[in-house]
Amino acid sequence: MAGAIIHIIEFALNISAMVLLIVFAVMKENPKQIVSSALYGAFHIFFTIFSLLYTTVLLYNSKNIINLFEIGSKYLVFAGIAIPINLVVGGSLGWIFLGIFILLKSFGNNNKYDLHRVNKNTYAFFINLALLIAFAVMLSLSWSQFNIGLLMWLGLAFLAAPIGLVFHRLTFHYLSPGNK
Repeated sequence: MAGAIIHIIEFALNISAMVLLIVFAVMKENPKQIVSSALYGAFHIFFTIFSLLYTTVLLYNSKNIINLFEIGSKYLVFAGIAIPINLVVGGSLGWIFLGIFILLKSFGNNNKYDLHRVNKNTYAFFINLALLIAFAVMLSLSWSQFNIGLLMWLGLAFLAAPIGLVFHRLTFHYLSPGNK
């Protein structure tokens, strides 16, 4: 029940954050920012909905199906992070970065979910994703806009993904197969 309450609060915060992002993007009259904000917010809302369903549904067979949708929505969250950065980079270089990002993300997730274990290759893929995004951000900013704090924040944000993989392996009471 506590997980459901937290996800409901998260859902409300996601909607309010998405509205603020879109309003600020509209005020700047930049179509790239409007599209980026809408995609980013929508993908986070999808993820929150499936996480909420996963924590509240009690039937084990339904949990398996919802878990697949939750995993798919994690792809969307990563796409929601990558697409705005690649839109800002622009041109063919942005598409190349997006292709490399999707390729690395696919290899990392296939390695994790198909083999049902997390190994060193999975961590390497996520670390490479973090470096790729940091490199794309550095290319999109001019030297006057670049600061080390932004780079450190991006690095920490993307290095948190492997930590999430470790916690995904832990068995929690409400997720154990014995609770059907």
